[in-house]
Amino acid sequence: MEIFQITTGIITILFVLINFILGIKIASTYRNRKNINYLYVGIAWLGIAFPLIPDILQFFFSFFSPEISDFSLIVLYALFNIIIIPIVVLLWLTALTNLLHLKNRTKKIILLVYGIFAIIMEILIVSFIFIEINMIGKIGDYPYQVVWSPLSDIVLISSLSIVLITGFLFARELLRSMDKEVKLRGQFLLLAFITFVVGNIVEILFTTPESNIIARSILILSSIEFYIGLTMPNFAKRFFFKD
Repeated sequence: MEIFQITTGIITILFVLINFILGIKIASTYRNRKNINYLYVGIAWLGIAFPLIPDILQFFFSFFSPEISDFSLIVLYALFNIIIIPIVVLLWLTALTNLLHLKNRTKKIILLVYGIFAIIMEILIVSFIFIEINMIGKIGDYPYQVVWSPLSDIVLISSLSIVLITGFLFARELLRSMDKEVKLRGQFLLLAFITFVVGNIVEILFTTPESNIIARSILILSSIEFYIGLTMPNFAKRFFFKD
């Protein structure tokens, strides 16, 4: 394994760990804030890192070379990459529709539409696992690599798109506030989602080990920006509001 591949693996592990830590920290603030939406957002943000867990597994498998069937490998990767994601997005949507103060009717429609879509996708995915696994993904050219099918890509891309769109809407809502702290939170959240988009674009357009290192470093920065924007921890308050 080349040095760039090892570095990419380490940075990917760092990204997932940082996302998990920040997600747990966000979720744990819901009691002090007396707002269950922070619990939902924290769990959802933790889940944003799930699609990269297969990359970490591939990294470790390349070192230890375990004996695992093609079917088991695809199912294992699919569990993190596409099966859990709709549940994560449903939690995210529940929180964001509350934080955006949408009308109850509008919230119910949004959650119902996505819920139906998620159920259909989950049924298709689970069915294809037992009927035609290639409809989910197939083994790639590299050891322990899975290449995802168009169906799997639809689930992942649509889920990320929903998170980004609602995230931008929430950031815009905060930016409209006259309160300096709330507006700063909006700026950090907007920056976080822009950074997240840039990181994913770099990873999609460029497939070299070097570009993967850059992309995932950008994603780490995005997670930190999101944490600051959502919770505005004391160290950030002291830095930006010194007076």
